[in-house]
Amino acid sequence: MKIFYVIFALVLLVCSAVASVNAGKILPTQAAEKAENKQ
Repeated sequence: MKIFYVIFALVLLVCSAVASVNAGKILPTQAAEKAENKQ
């Protein structure tokens, strides 16, 4: 059972890392588009 919990924790870490990377890619592009729309 301990191995299962370790694997589950690793999966959560990977998912959170991927989500943070995707958020980092998406937010700057949206900010740039909003800035262009204001001009």
